[in-house]
Amino acid sequence: MTQQKEIIWVGELELRFLLDGEDTRDKMLPFESIFPAGAIVAGAPHYHQHTDEMIYVLEWVLTVMIDKKKIEIGPGQTCFIRCGFIRHIQNKTAEAVKALGLMTPAVIGLSYFKEMSERFKPGVIPDFAKVRDTMIRNDTIPVLQ
Repeated sequence: MTQQKEIIWVGELELRFLLDGEDTRDKMLPFESIFPAGAIVAGAPHYHQHTDEMIYVLEWVLTVMIDKKKIEIGPGQTCFIRCGFIRHIQNKTAEAVKALGLMTPAVIGLSYFKEMSERFKPGVIPDFAKVRDTMIRNDTIPVLQ
């Protein structure tokens, strides 16, 4: 049995990685996310060119925008976002939302989230040119809407 790999903070977002690409032959990246109350996650709306994403909510409700369509997902509900679809995730509740995520294949890995954790430090204004560069190098294309 494999233990939790690593916990990474991107701003106030807590990501608990269960496995990484090395464990799954780059087939998937499973993780638990804790979205703080009122959090806007992953900064700007974005899409992935090669990565599909699944979100399964464990506690409270997440608001997910997929190609400008708003979806509210609560405990026991799942949302699947195919590559190429623009996504944006928010916690509009007053409670921390806990969810499981799965990205496949594991094109976007721990190194991306580690780099983003360096870009988003609480209380520090991020250098958005560096954030954009990190995103683009890691199959995450920001979209201005």
